[in-house]
Amino acid sequence: MPQLDFNLHHKQVALVYAQDKIGRIGQKIIKAHNGQVRLLGNEAKETITSAIAGAEIVIVVKDNISSEIYEKLRKYHQEKKLNLFIAKTASSIEIEKALYRAENKLSALDKINIKYPSANLNSLLLASKGQQK
Repeated sequence: MPQLDFNLHHKQVALVYAQDKIGRIGQKIIKAHNGQVRLLGNEAKETITSAIAGAEIVIVVKDNISSEIYEKLRKYHQEKKLNLFIAKTASSIEIEKALYRAENKLSALDKINIKYPSANLNSLLLASKGQQK
């Protein structure tokens, strides 16, 4: 269930991770917030930039991917102005916070001064039906 209140408005979200469990968690979170999911688990360093092509938002689960892939995406982000956001850990709330920052054009990394909106009862009900407002 979502813990934050926001809508991705059917944006294509690429989730970069290494463990299948994280892909399943991320997929549920992205769909709950009305996003389109592209799961990129265990993507090779050589193909990662082509794999994310066309994604409107790229979420990287930093503690779960190789440093080579992270660095390649970070450099690609600097060159191409990729919408790259970082979930520090594989927890569902970290992925959700990264999605919120992406949707609201905030910083790529979590900062202390960001105020995340808690999900209200209506958004939780809509998300459970798969039709987030």
